[in-house]
Amino acid sequence: DGLVNALARRNRAFGLVADAAASLLGIAFCAILAAAVWPRFLKVWERGEFRLAHADTRIDVAYIGACTGAKLDDLRAAARVLAGRRVASHVKLLVAPASVRDAQDAEAEGIVQLLREAGAQMLPSSCGACAGYGAAIGEGSTVISSTARNFKGRMGAATARVYLGSPYTVAASALLGRIADARELVA
Repeated sequence: DGLVNALARRNRAFGLVADAAASLLGIAFCAILAAAVWPRFLKVWERGEFRLAHADTRIDVAYIGACTGAKLDDLRAAARVLAGRRVASHVKLLVAPASVRDAQDAEAEGIVQLLREAGAQMLPSSCGACAGYGAAIGEGSTVISSTARNFKGRMGAATARVYLGSPYTVAASALLGRIADARELVA
């Protein structure tokens, strides 16, 4: 119940509304803003508060992409964090919209321009880096990604460390150059 109430408060703070299925369960999965998953361990809820795991870990690549983490609403979320800001100089922000339609809609809404102005490199809609090809991640890179999987070698090099986060978390991390909590940047 504490987790459900915390998620509801976070949703309201970010103007998010749960879909019908989530509302029936009383859980809004779309708004775990401070969550990060890293290989072999997950801990996001501690003593009634969210705690961003591995906060301050320096990143090389921020990836907002794939079918699970770059839908139009995800691109809007990232744009909200990135608006008027620039990605850290040592970070490569890669964005691959979930579908051609999402890319077109994001273009029409001005989101693609905003992402580019923040320093994002736009990629075609495809499995791409999520599946380890195209914009595959290099040896020893530290990545935060909005994709669904982060097992060893999934995004390219077996030595890459891939953390998973919401599009909010990925965008905030790209700006600050470290795994960051979007709540630091979005009021």
